[in-house]
Amino acid sequence: MSKNKYQISRKADYVGLKIIQNELLTFEKDIHLTSADKDSLAFQMRATLNVFVPLHNLKDAINKIRIKGDSDFVSKTRKLRKDLEFISHIRNKGAGHIDQEILERAVQWHPHIFRDVTRENDDYLTYECYRAVIESGINSYICKDGIQKVFETEIDLLYPPNAKQFYSFLAELISISIEWIQETLEILKSEIVYHTEEQVVEYAAIAAKTSFNLKGDSPLEFDALEAENKIKETIEAIRNMGADSEIIEFMEQNMSPK
Repeated sequence: MSKNKYQISRKADYVGLKIIQNELLTFEKDIHLTSADKDSLAFQMRATLNVFVPLHNLKDAINKIRIKGDSDFVSKTRKLRKDLEFISHIRNKGAGHIDQEILERAVQWHPHIFRDVTRENDDYLTYECYRAVIESGINSYICKDGIQKVFETEIDLLYPPNAKQFYSFLAELISISIEWIQETLEILKSEIVYHTEEQVVEYAAIAAKTSFNLKGDSPLEFDALEAENKIKETIEAIRNMGADSEIIEFMEQNMSPK
């Protein structure tokens, strides 16, 4: 009852999506290459690998959050969920954790990583290791007949047409994801009841009861008398510590239950 009263689950949905949105907005800029030097190439590869994590988290959020939208919103959600399945595959193989099979295929796919002539070129090796893992994640998303499901061809990010093909897909997916999140956040905001200044003490009392033992529930019962007594005890303790009278007066005026 209290969990519903305080809309804990709905507010949690909002917080999660807000974080995912901010990460996507950041990576949206980072994946666009501005120069061809090794540092920029490695930065782009790192940003590409990293963006798979919030996109995967968005897929999980879409599967979990129940949103009442119009038919257009439902259609966009269905399409987005399908595209994110591809990203989740890459994330599970080479971003959230690195799968041994993917690493072995990456080594076979990119034998030049171990060329004697470049063995001491750390910037080059860093870039090529990222590229090998990302390409192996992309190319291992295949149908039963062995054809890549999204692009219908193996992707080599050094080959300009392949790079354009993949990054156009990724950029559009990020953009659509950000739009979907914003639309969903607006829906959630319309459902969430924002508490007033008169309720600050109540919510502070609930906050004080937060249990971080994730194996059990966190208590959400509010007792006005209990809260008032705790506030009085807190103010008295601060007074005994020698706090300025103006601070005490401010606390008594602003912390006392309305």
